Amino acid sequence: MHALNRNLISWIFTALRLGAAGGLFLGCASAGAGTCTIQSVNGVAFGAYNPLSASPTSTNGSINLSCQLSPAFPLPFTATISLSAGGSASYAERKMIPSVGAIRLNYNIYLDPTYSTVFGDGSAGTQVAQRCTPLFGLGCGSVSTATNVPMYGLIPAGQNVSVGSYLDAIVVTVTF
Repeated sequence: MHALNRNLISWIFTALRLGAAGGLFLGCASAGAGTCTIQSVNGVAFGAYNPLSASPTSTNGSINLSCQLSPAFPLPFTATISLSAGGSASYAERKMIPSVGAIRLNYNIYLDPTYSTVFGDGSAGTQVAQRCTPLFGLGCGSVSTATNVPMYGLIPAGQNVSVGSYLDAIVVTVTF
């Protein structure tokens, strides 16, 4: 047991030396390395939409996570955050359902403020968000250690919809 601990410590210090030189990124462990909890979700609430406006309507939201390393298995791990397609069952255009009428309001949720990467489940051209819980500040490569996942919502301009309330339900899934 003592030799195993010495070898592990030697490996960690070797990794620290190589990592400082920029030659090594430690990977993240799989399931069992810790726990994650969704602390809060600040939904993408658009407010008023003007169908006569030439400008799209945008808003921001966020998902706040708390991830902890397991004391029994303290290795860095990645949490993958995905969003469902909502009621439209399509990521190409998510659609909000009106409280009155049948014409739905197209929108989408993005991972970036330029509205180019659809936040989804990794299928159909969408991307997921990833956050890593590092050990001693190492182990995540280029994956952010932040526990806040921003979301950027956008309703395209010029949709001929009725006055009323529109909604959609999106499921947030965290896999770790």
